[in-house]
Amino acid sequence: MPRVTSFIYCEDAKGENTPLGNKFHVMNPFASLLPTFVPGSFSFSVCIGIAGIGAGSEHKLTYIFRANDGSEPLINSGELQFGVVVDPSLQLVPLDYQGVVLGMDFKNVIFRKNGEYVSDIYLDGKLSASYPIMVHGRESL
Repeated sequence: MPRVTSFIYCEDAKGENTPLGNKFHVMNPFASLLPTFVPGSFSFSVCIGIAGIGAGSEHKLTYIFRANDGSEPLINSGELQFGVVVDPSLQLVPLDYQGVVLGMDFKNVIFRKNGEYVSDIYLDGKLSASYPIMVHGRESL
């Protein structure tokens, strides 16, 4: 059964093909999202590690980013289908520990107020994990 094993908010996340295989780079992890001004816009990325999925299986992920006050989500990815590429070096690793890391970039998200926001991650239609983060403007208008 798929499960979220890691999650991070960051400035940017990019994949790179190298002679030793694919590498995933996470740049400038965030403990809080700190746009210059709120209200204002801010760009960020998230990385989601998912285990319990093997090669050849297809799964669905929905990412929702919302204020923690019940208002409409700022981001709703809709259902995204993903799978895992066959990696022969993992055949001895138990399926519960095989998986994938997905990166998503969000540009110019508009924050209308300071406060706690939450990332909800749904795997195959079920809420799998929620990760809160504080958003606060560095300066006031």
